[in-house]
Amino acid sequence: MRRVEIFIMAFPWRRIVAASSVFALAHCGDGTAPKTVTVTVTTDQQYILPGQSVVATIEVIPEGNETVNYVKIATTGVLTSSESLDVQLAGTFTATRTFTAPRAAGTGMLRVRATASAGGGLGNGEAVVAVADTTRPVIGSLSVTPADTAQLGDSVVISYTASDNAGLKYSISSTAAQGTLSATLEVADIGGNVVTTAATPLAVVDTRFPIALGTLVNTRSGAGSGFAPDDTFRLTITGQDNARLQRVGYRFGPPASIADSFATTDSALTQTITRAIPASWIGSSTYAVFAVDAVGNRREVLLGTLTVANRARQAPWNAALGGTVRDMAFDTKRNTLYLSIPDSNRVAVLSLDSKSFTTPLAFSGQPRGLDLSLGSDSLLVALRATPYVSVLNLVTSQRDTVRVNSDNFLNRGPDNLRVMANNKALVTITFDGSGYGGTLVELDLGTRAYANRKTVTEFVPLCRSPNRSAALILIDDSCCPIEGVVYDALNGTFPADRGTVSRYFNYVSADYAGSRFLVTGEVFSAALASLGTIAPAVATGPSVISPDGATAYFATTSGVTSVRASDGSVIGSVTLGAQPYRLAISPDGLTLFAAAPGAVFVIDEW
Repeated sequence: MRRVEIFIMAFPWRRIVAASSVFALAHCGDGTAPKTVTVTVTTDQQYILPGQSVVATIEVIPEGNETVNYVKIATTGVLTSSESLDVQLAGTFTATRTFTAPRAAGTGMLRVRATASAGGGLGNGEAVVAVADTTRPVIGSLSVTPADTAQLGDSVVISYTASDNAGLKYSISSTAAQGTLSATLEVADIGGNVVTTAATPLAVVDTRFPIALGTLVNTRSGAGSGFAPDDTFRLTITGQDNARLQRVGYRFGPPASIADSFATTDSALTQTITRAIPASWIGSSTYAVFAVDAVGNRREVLLGTLTVANRARQAPWNAALGGTVRDMAFDTKRNTLYLSIPDSNRVAVLSLDSKSFTTPLAFSGQPRGLDLSLGSDSLLVALRATPYVSVLNLVTSQRDTVRVNSDNFLNRGPDNLRVMANNKALVTITFDGSGYGGTLVELDLGTRAYANRKTVTEFVPLCRSPNRSAALILIDDSCCPIEGVVYDALNGTFPADRGTVSRYFNYVSADYAGSRFLVTGEVFSAALASLGTIAPAVATGPSVISPDGATAYFATTSGVTSVRASDGSVIGSVTLGAQPYRLAISPDGLTLFAAAPGAVFVIDEW
């Protein structure tokens, strides 16, 4: 943004210069003397600035009121022009003309000359006008935003004001070196006068952490989500930074216990690793991907578990639980399922190792949305009827709260929550009412700062891909159709925003990389193009898609039915003796969780 003010200022000189001359030429062939012709040229200003105008008056007085035959008017100097007037009038003749000095004239002269013919005589007159700009322009202000520091890859706004008595030309140059950005403003006027000034140097830093993503698949056809000895996995890892990467890699915990990394100087790198699985890997190995940028900022994301086994599918089991489950989050590192129960202000903790609930986590507000941090060492809990998200450190048991709302209009507060690969949590703010009174908040978990990104309704189903690269925000109560918004964690943008299903109170889930979304019973692409409805006739509402995108699970009146996501064909069912009202699946796709009245069911999908 710039503001340029141009001021036109008159010079103090007031002297008017005029010149006239009289010529008398003898007629050839007779003795009649030519008449005297007096030509006078006057101007209303003797000095003007480039771009200004001057009015010239040409007066012709012939002796004896003879007939004026013609008048020629010409300009030279900074402006060249000419014209000829066929007058043929007796007596004094007067003409006025306006001449404008070009804006690029600089310093020079504008000469106006007139020649007239009358009674056989000629007369000439001229006036000279000085054109000059000796006043330097003025720089009123120069500022750079931000004023102190900027991140690599950021945009910097340079604002300035400048003025001149005639006209301006201007230019800005900026240079970045050794961690600083210097902005210099050079202003030149049309007379060639130049002034320069420099803004306070801006420190250029890089404190933003890179993004790390990964996708693990079994290359064996029809293998599903599990692995057996002699299978081959394909791991695709991606790192991205706002400036330049140093290294991108992966790490598997025991029993696999392998790690590797790849050096780069680009801002993004994708690598694919394939490896045969030996029998010594039988068991469950957590795996993570990491990225390190050029200045040493490092981000590691725990993506899930590599489970290797030669076994048959185990029978479903359940654990009794009172209250209604609002959300579920599976902790790969601890093999534990967290379940929020708002009606008792607690989060239930189910150990899959012991197949029993441990001591619940109590909260002062109603826990609703749940998710784990990138390293799975903290549990984030949206506390309804408060302005806060609670952050529970699962290693030290310390708790902290982060504000995500600044008002209590209609009891506004956090509802759903998902943590993305850019270490930002998407939090929906709901309220006691209906319509567009809610907000989608983006919370930076590094700085604890939040920003309102979208206006939403009171009910907003929210899901993320297991690799945390994409999220689907469904603005329910905006029917029909229901508006869907896709969030891209790599760029922090919303690349898709369009209508989806035409029904209220939906359930949403995503495959591992966010290439497919399941909205209750309809599958959508990453661009939210409908790929068809696959819900079986027995479906009652709750649904979830597998991480590999091949299978979708639907709650029924007596359990869960699974269908092939490509065509909706029923491929299996599990009888639980209860009707689930919420479904979730582990990041590796091997364990399905079903919350039903009075119990939580754990279903092996090996």
